[in-house]
Amino acid sequence: MLVNSDCTLRIADFGMAKLAMRDQIDEADEHCFYMTQHVATLPYRAPELLYVMPEHSTAVDMWAAGCIFAEMILRRELFPGRSVSGQIKIILTMLGAPSQKVRRSLLLLVLGDIRCERTRRLIENFGDHTQRPWPEIMYCREREVIQLSFFIPHLKCLAKK
Repeated sequence: MLVNSDCTLRIADFGMAKLAMRDQIDEADEHCFYMTQHVATLPYRAPELLYVMPEHSTAVDMWAAGCIFAEMILRRELFPGRSVSGQIKIILTMLGAPSQKVRRSLLLLVLGDIRCERTRRLIENFGDHTQRPWPEIMYCREREVIQLSFFIPHLKCLAKK
C-alpha cells in the first residue's frame, strides 16, 4: 500500500500475475509459461490460485484488491483462512455454493483445470450454502465493490492502468 502526500492510496506490487496464452508460447520458452501459485498472502489469494489452476490472469489482483478494500471497511480479514482447504471452505461458505448455472460453468471452465484431486473433490462435494448478501457482509451496495468478488475469474471487474 502506497500513500502519497495528497493521501492518494495505491495498491502496489501486482507484478506476479501473468496473462499467457499457450498457443503463443514457443517450445523453447515453455518453461516461462508455468506460473507460480503462491503469488499472494493466503487471505488475499484468489480462488483460481487456491485451486492450483495452471493459468491465471490479472483477475487475481482484482480479488486481492477486493479483499484489501473489504479489510479496510470491516477492519478485519474478509477470508481469514489458515490453510488452503480452510480458505476455500471460508470463501465457499461466505459466497455460497455456486448456482447451477455457475456450477456448469465451473465444470467447464475450472474443475477440469484444478490439479489437486483433493481440492476438486472439496469443491464438487461442498454442499449447499446460501450466499450471504453483499450489503450485509460489506455494508456497501456499490456494484464495483461487489464485482471484485465474483467466483469465476473472467467475471471479475478489471482495473485501468
